[in-house]
Amino acid sequence: MEQNGLEIAPATSTIAKNLTWLHLSDWHQGRPSFNRSLLLKKMLEDIEQRNLLDARLANIDAVIFSGDIAFSGQQGEYLATEEDLIAPLRKILGQQVSFVLAPGNHDFDRTRPKSPSDWETAMAVANRAIGDEVGNLLMDPVSAPSLMAPFGNFIAFARKLGAGNEADTGTPFVSSKSFAGGKVRVATINTAICCARHSIVSNNPAIPPTASDYGALSISEYQIWKAIDEVNQKGVRVKILVMHHPISWMHESEQPVLEQLIAKNFDLVLYGHEHLPRFSSVSGNFGDVKFIPAGCSFAGRNPANPRYTNAFNFGVLNLEDEDGAIHHRVWQEARSEWEADDRFWPKGVARFLIQNDLLPENRRFMFDAHRRYKTAYAKRPAKLAAITLIHTTRVIDGENFLDAEIQYELELHPGKQEEYKFQTTTNKKICKHPSEAVRAAAFEVIEMSPPPNETTVGDNQHKALGSVELSSGKARIVYHYRMLETAFGVWQFKLSRFTDDVTFRIMKAPGYEYEFLPLAGFPDLKPDPEMRGALKSASLKSEGGHLPGQGYMVQWYPE
Repeated sequence: MEQNGLEIAPATSTIAKNLTWLHLSDWHQGRPSFNRSLLLKKMLEDIEQRNLLDARLANIDAVIFSGDIAFSGQQGEYLATEEDLIAPLRKILGQQVSFVLAPGNHDFDRTRPKSPSDWETAMAVANRAIGDEVGNLLMDPVSAPSLMAPFGNFIAFARKLGAGNEADTGTPFVSSKSFAGGKVRVATINTAICCARHSIVSNNPAIPPTASDYGALSISEYQIWKAIDEVNQKGVRVKILVMHHPISWMHESEQPVLEQLIAKNFDLVLYGHEHLPRFSSVSGNFGDVKFIPAGCSFAGRNPANPRYTNAFNFGVLNLEDEDGAIHHRVWQEARSEWEADDRFWPKGVARFLIQNDLLPENRRFMFDAHRRYKTAYAKRPAKLAAITLIHTTRVIDGENFLDAEIQYELELHPGKQEEYKFQTTTNKKICKHPSEAVRAAAFEVIEMSPPPNETTVGDNQHKALGSVELSSGKARIVYHYRMLETAFGVWQFKLSRFTDDVTFRIMKAPGYEYEFLPLAGFPDLKPDPEMRGALKSASLKSEGGHLPGQGYMVQWYPE
């Protein structure tokens, strides 16, 4: 079909169904605080405006807390969270929104009764069988409830929000929920069972012991297998694991098996604890898995370490194409607003693809695809590529031609200094035309900005070659020229670097038919409303990340 003068392939299906979520972690609900109330007020305002980030976020399916909702696991902290945070979220997102909760080390009530000494021994750092011992305690119907007793307030809070297991299995340390008609299954586990039992002792008696959980925790293989059983249900396409601590906080004897089981059985892992907003896509011999920490919802007004910024994120997963996006939000103290975290991701968005359907024999082609783009790896990515093509009719020596005015405008992201090379093109038939008047009209430079260091004009002034030294800041490059085209012709543009957004505009000549062909999977075509109604003009905007070699081909001929 034709849209705004450009041919676009018809849609093959209805609008894809999506899974959407709000991911929060490390809220640390404590005593009343002005700073907390300010960040919360601004966070709720930001959540209200979520559809401006992505229209699909208008409907949020789940609020996912990856631990440390409370500060010390006390009942009053959860009651305050219900009033201050949960009630406003329900008002904004709808009473029907689901909650998924995993406990953290601050959800551990440290006023609990002391565990028996043999349990403490089983969970000691020196015990290299810590995973097995913890699993045995969780399997035992006598020891499991006592071991979970410090999380009693958290469990009551989670069940009140409907965040417990859909089918109560009697194992409150593992819960799960289904979404999207059973296509997605989310499981939660407890990484904080062994918290508050270890400390670092200095050789200096003047320095008191320092509490430390790093490298001393255990999930237990038993708990992971329970979570795997929860997600391995008929019809489940996407499997998500929610936990508080990353794997690196587990005992070294347990890490290898956890890494293997998680990578093999889950697609996404949402976690918290480290207060660091990140996104990691890990592909290995066990599988492909995406690790998505939330950052810290509240770590004080100004965290001492600037990397420990207050942060949260939104997630969107297209359930047809199984591609997703994480919208990272960060507190900007200078402006007192939550904004896109663009320190590491363009526009604050990390994009990912779930590749469960990728056959082993096809994986070798992924290497070839990466190699194909190697020439662009060292080039700074472009924020915008705007290409304009204006055709006007022209008669020379009684023969019909088209004057083509072409402008390329590139806006590059900040990065290392770079030598930008450009090369224009001309029509070879024009260059070899027997008429001197035609050959003289073949090519003309209108603007080169910034001016090139040197320009070499070749083929009897029929094209220009040159280069520009770019600084490390943002760079805007424009090269604008005019060339003569035949009445029957083809023209194309191809991107030479990774590019965020592309705009292509064309002003068509009267009396000519045009056909358009996207090149190399040029994606996400959208009409440009700014050009609607313009005489014989058309424009397309394409958003969402583009690869070198993608572009458009234009063909024309007299009507």
